[in-house]
Amino acid sequence: QLRGRVGRSSRRAYTYFTYPKNRALSEIAQKRLEAIREYAEFGAGFKIAMRDLELRGAGDILGAQQHGHLDAVGYELYIKLLNEAVIEEKGGHVEVKPECTVTLDFNAYIPENYISYPAQRMSIYKRIAMIENRDDMNDIGDEMTDRYGDIPPSVDNLLAIALLRANAIKCGINLIKQNGSEIQIYLSKFDFGRK
Repeated sequence: QLRGRVGRSSRRAYTYFTYPKNRALSEIAQKRLEAIREYAEFGAGFKIAMRDLELRGAGDILGAQQHGHLDAVGYELYIKLLNEAVIEEKGGHVEVKPECTVTLDFNAYIPENYISYPAQRMSIYKRIAMIENRDDMNDIGDEMTDRYGDIPPSVDNLLAIALLRANAIKCGINLIKQNGSEIQIYLSKFDFGRK
């Protein structure tokens, strides 16, 4: 609310949040302030609202409960589960998207000293998990370089594995596993009977 009220037209405005020196902030308050600090770019109000929705819960949309357990599953999964429940309730069939598990002997993670805020790290992990092609991978890599500096090797590995996983799904592969120096690939069951 405050962000949308303090500035108008061409006038730049600032909002300062203060609290008494010896007062401890609740965990929710800290997370809300962290969201405001994280989403500081123009037009970020929607992202802040979504983070607030995750923190306080969305409620039981199909019932009378006014707050839910959204924080336990995350907003995206909550909406996905809700959509699937509505489709099934209408007698429809929920399409299960193919998945591929990739287990390789590489360090593939985002170090805390590269992205220090857990919420930002989790957001990048989610975006990496949604990579579908090389352009997606390059876009996320460029954005991370711009925001956080040179990409460490473990993040390079994570990006490469995400692209490998996306390409494997397109080829009908459901498991890529490293066993010593050997890479094992398992194909999904095809409709025409071949395995």
